[in-house]
Amino acid sequence: MNKIYDNGALMLGNVQMVIMEIERQKRENIDMLDIEMDELLKDLKELRDIDYEMVVCINYDNGMGY
Repeated sequence: MNKIYDNGALMLGNVQMVIMEIERQKRENIDMLDIEMDELLKDLKELRDIDYEMVVCINYDNGMGY
């Protein structure tokens, strides 16, 4: 079961699930528009270290909108 909501403009979900999805997209060379995936993963992993159950949202239209 996929626990991530992604409508092409926003991705919403548990921080660990979002990290796993972004890593999958990175492996498969899926472009996330203007978002730098390595920097995003670094930031998400820092958030995960604070709270493993945190819910995060990534706004694809705003490169730093996560």
